Amino acid sequence: MCENEGVTRALAALVAVSVVGCGAPGGPTDAGANCPPGSDAGLGCGCGGETDGGCPGDLVCLPSDYGYPGGLCTAACGPDEPCPAGGICLPDDLASGTCLSPCAADAGCGRAGWACILAFGACLPAGSTAGPDPGGRGAGGEGCPAVAGGGGLGITWSRNELVGADSGYSQATTAIAAAGPVIAIGWDIVGSESGMGLAVSTDDGETFVTEPPLVDGTDAFQSDPALAADDGGRFYYAWTGFDRSAADPAVIAESRIWMAASSDARRWEPAVEIDDLGGGGGVDKPALAIEPVSRRPVAAYRAIVGGVEEIRASAGGPDGGSFSPSVRLDDGLRPSLGRNCAALAFDRLGHGWAAWVELGSADPNRDEDDIHGDPGNAVRTVAFGLDPDGGPVPAGSNGVASAAGAAVVQNCPGLAAAGDGSRLYLAYVAGTNEATDVFVTSSLDGARSWSPPVRVDADPGCATHFHPSLQLDGAGRVWVAWDENPGGVGRVAWSVSTDGAETFSVAGAISEAPFDFTTSRDAPGWLGDGLQILSAGRTSLLAAWTDPRPIDRGAPGWLAPSHVYFSAAILP
Repeated sequence: MCENEGVTRALAALVAVSVVGCGAPGGPTDAGANCPPGSDAGLGCGCGGETDGGCPGDLVCLPSDYGYPGGLCTAACGPDEPCPAGGICLPDDLASGTCLSPCAADAGCGRAGWACILAFGACLPAGSTAGPDPGGRGAGGEGCPAVAGGGGLGITWSRNELVGADSGYSQATTAIAAAGPVIAIGWDIVGSESGMGLAVSTDDGETFVTEPPLVDGTDAFQSDPALAADDGGRFYYAWTGFDRSAADPAVIAESRIWMAASSDARRWEPAVEIDDLGGGGGVDKPALAIEPVSRRPVAAYRAIVGGVEEIRASAGGPDGGSFSPSVRLDDGLRPSLGRNCAALAFDRLGHGWAAWVELGSADPNRDEDDIHGDPGNAVRTVAFGLDPDGGPVPAGSNGVASAAGAAVVQNCPGLAAAGDGSRLYLAYVAGTNEATDVFVTSSLDGARSWSPPVRVDADPGCATHFHPSLQLDGAGRVWVAWDENPGGVGRVAWSVSTDGAETFSVAGAISEAPFDFTTSRDAPGWLGDGLQILSAGRTSLLAAWTDPRPIDRGAPGWLAPSHVYFSAAILP
């Protein structure tokens, strides 16, 4: 998911401009009401309304015009550089962070415009999205209730298995595909230029082997994993690759959608480019599915053409070796500010559907924010077929799956189709100020109209619930998994409906260890852009996700990097 700049980047930018305006080391401290109760050494104190305050010792000032009400006296920190005076180190990446004053409640911050992030025990500007996710609170700042138990149908998930080998990098955004006993899991290696993460099991998930990362023709980094497998056992892995600017290697100038294919998920053919925009189309977030009749892989993705964000799709040959020219799936009838986060589904006859989030808000930061919804946003859908000799062919104009006036969040939806095409199911996220919920709706007429949405999580308008993944099993039951933090504690939750998404069971947990997570992109504790569950054609339900439970690094006040986990449950 996307987020605003972390406080450490703001600190670095401020120092680069001028530290003199914040007062020289050893200068006066603006104490009293501008300091948290019991503050030591000036950490967390105010330092003037703009850039004219002062901080003592080696502390520097983050002024109010950088988003810190009344200014903030702080210091840089990291895993090997603790904060002074027992401060909390808020991580911005794997090597640096910013010191904040500790707290147990909002009153412990002692300053107007500041609040205590319960999951992290530190004071930050009220409404801030930096650091551990402050979901876990209601609209009035009160804590959200913890949720225990739940699940449904007597399902028991297996022990969580650590899949991604510890490489020193955070791992985020998982994808999973299976064919027979072979299971492949892919992920984003955050901050690395080594390729896309991959682990493979050949014994139905009993053990996994971490394989070398998949690479492409770019010279920067990759993200956005998508995996699929056909019923013949052929695997496909798609992702976004980023190229550097020839004029300035420090700038990422181009992006491409790549895909590699394999007959066993271990030996992969060279990656081919899916999109036909030559690196200049601003492509992002591929979705991948197999058209079951022809066994052709189909990819949908965001592209920017002539300054307009579009949802485009391309179809590969039966072996995935080459792709058709891209086709626009959105009808372009609305002056949208953005479209992204596509999802794909097919029935067994080859009828296809796509869904995506379409932005209509005037928020200029909408591309840096997928945890704050807006009533101007919507989840759009379209039906399509495949030209036997070409690409996707949209069938009619776009529909709207989300409820009218819903504050839809730019978070990728989940989409699934019944085998006979008689019913579609779609999961999406709506809410504001990180109090977001997961909703499921269904369609009986091929995405032309949708039922009133049903909320799946247990605490409406409180805590953060996002990253929905939706699957149907052979009995037609609807399974949903998502990330959430009720009571300020992170977990991977799941629920099931046995009545066509009219009701859902009380949410249970797939993850067996609680964790704090952050919504700051690329920081330790970031969960990425999604998780995935898989059930179609199997006797078990599979789940792959990332979470930052401490393994062999992480200390008090420092979030551990996220790692990939796997679990399975036998279907009843």
